[in-house]
Amino acid sequence: IEFSDSTVLQNLIYIQLFGKDEVITTTSAKAYLFVPSYLSGKKIKKMGMGIITAGTSNTTVALDTYASVSGNGYTEGSDISVSLPSAGTKIPINVTAGSGSPKGLDCWFVMSK
Repeated sequence: IEFSDSTVLQNLIYIQLFGKDEVITTTSAKAYLFVPSYLSGKKIKKMGMGIITAGTSNTTVALDTYASVSGNGYTEGSDISVSLPSAGTKIPINVTAGSGSPKGLDCWFVMSK
């Protein structure tokens, strides 16, 4: 599948939560997703995450109650279909750290067209 730049920009959300050398800690509202108008009502199709240095157990990233993914490295969740709320809604991103001092964490969401 080929994506044009505008398709990627409108359907992929990427967020770095912890830097590559930063130890991942459990935290509520580590960051927020402020829903932009062009994503309001769109559905989250898939969520994934990446950990630079794995720990000894899974880390979980949750977009409040909308979607979550758990793993100990690169993890891509199952297909989902959850609609985002209205524009301007502030959705907290919560992290539950795995044990073993994992480092560096990012997460991403792919929206349906």
